Amino acid sequence: MLLETELFHTCRLLRANDPTLTIVNLCQRSIDNDGAMLLSEALQHSTHVVVLILSGNMIRDRGAIFLANALVLPSSVLQYLHLGSNLIGAEGVAALSQLTQLKVLDLHCNSIGCEGAAHLATLLDTPSSCLQSLVLKGNDIREQGLKR
Repeated sequence: MLLETELFHTCRLLRANDPTLTIVNLCQRSIDNDGAMLLSEALQHSTHVVVLILSGNMIRDRGAIFLANALVLPSSVLQYLHLGSNLIGAEGVAALSQLTQLKVLDLHCNSIGCEGAAHLATLLDTPSSCLQSLVLKGNDIREQGLKR
């Protein structure tokens, strides 16, 4: 109950476009796809969040797609996205690979595999990509995923 209240409170602040809310840290809060959907809807109203930390939750591909759809909007100023230790696979990574404004993308300990690595390679090859740091440790990326 406390975790849900914290998520709802954060979403309320995001919807209000609170200029003091530049860092959102909701790591290890048991956020699943439904929570990611609520958060993504609220993020569409925020023009101040630069850092979003959602590590150690239960976000899967569908939740990553919700987040990516909100964060790809021109109003998003997000630069640091931390989604480590979730359950995100190649489909979710494909959506996240559209976020060319990111400077840091942390996807450690997910399940992106070789297919997800190929999507990230496309992001790295995109001329408009601002990505400076990509964290992929703990994923099942074999040698063929690195050759892309």
